[in-house]
Amino acid sequence: MNICIVNSLFPPHLSGTSRGVFLLSKELSSLGHEVIVITTKIKNSEELENHEGVAVYRLPCKKYPKLEISHNADLYYSFTPSNYKRIKEILKKHNVDIIHAYGQFFDLTVLVEFAAKSLNIPFVLTIGTRIEHTNKFYNFLLSSVDRVVLRALIKRSCDNLISLDKQMHDYIIKRYSFPQEKITYIPIAVDTDIIEKIKKNSKVRDNYGIGKEELMLSVGTISNLRNPLSLIKAIPDVIRDFPEAKFVFIGDVYTEAPVNLTAKLDLENNIKFFGRMEHDKIIELLKVTDIEGHDLEAGLGVGLASLESMASGIPTISSAKEDNFILPLLKNWENIVLVRPSDSNQISESIKKLFGDKKLRTKIGKNASDLIDKEFSLRIQGKRHQELYEIIIKN
Repeated sequence: MNICIVNSLFPPHLSGTSRGVFLLSKELSSLGHEVIVITTKIKNSEELENHEGVAVYRLPCKKYPKLEISHNADLYYSFTPSNYKRIKEILKKHNVDIIHAYGQFFDLTVLVEFAAKSLNIPFVLTIGTRIEHTNKFYNFLLSSVDRVVLRALIKRSCDNLISLDKQMHDYIIKRYSFPQEKITYIPIAVDTDIIEKIKKNSKVRDNYGIGKEELMLSVGTISNLRNPLSLIKAIPDVIRDFPEAKFVFIGDVYTEAPVNLTAKLDLENNIKFFGRMEHDKIIELLKVTDIEGHDLEAGLGVGLASLESMASGIPTISSAKEDNFILPLLKNWENIVLVRPSDSNQISESIKKLFGDKKLRTKIGKNASDLIDKEFSLRIQGKRHQELYEIIIKN
């Protein structure tokens, strides 16, 4: 098949979404398909390049200013007539059989939707983000646009929607009224090979000035939606038993609230914010940590970084539910540790229990690694996407 994958975010941009698109494109290429990627051209990137066997086309764009309504995230404007024309040229040049886009709210996705409809090319869309906001006015505004504008575009253009977990599946049905028979559940893919290739380095902790005491990582973007305030509030109770424990946050910080709370609670000796890091460096740190936990505030699910932690054999704390991946794959205190959203007391008790019991950490980590290899590995998810594409093209 000739497959086109579309996302505004792609390496060298560092995010879970860009990495997920890169992994899928690489895996589909290894299965023998011609894969192209259409994305936006950010700083220090080429307009056209071969990225590990995949042709990557980058379209001119302008970066939006950081706005509260978009959680201060990196978003790019590419909705121009010239880009629409260029997209159609690329699709025709490669005789594309199917298009798979990520993210319903990117204007690049909308452009490609129009092009797919014009050229009569099957169009698949992965819904990876719920359009929600902690501010009531912004939430009303965004949900209205989502229910009216994006819903109409999705129902008009999409042959199939892919949901990453149960919450997203329910969101698609409720928000877009999309036929259930055209919604396919395919969870996030984890590149277990790269995790195995990166070996444990005993000097990593010293390199980052962390020390040899208990260590918990929290990997992922920090924003108003994914704000680690409950975790930070739990830390004073933890350090009463483990006074030298370190808590390291890795990822873009789009709100100052956790930094300010850290200072208010006088926790600068225990908490470090490392910001955005290269993926290989994150895996190196995961290899030497004791626990990982992100998004313990709102129960939004299990992201790629936490799945990679589980693949690395690290016990992971989450505020997701056991049926997060539709099938009851998550087993509390067996392959993951589940806590109630925003419950600082339960979070602190769980951390102390894990810090104090190496055998328990090893057991949970081993079970987690086995689960990822069996259900989430890149080779499995690549074949699931391939099978879906074949069915859609055939029909």
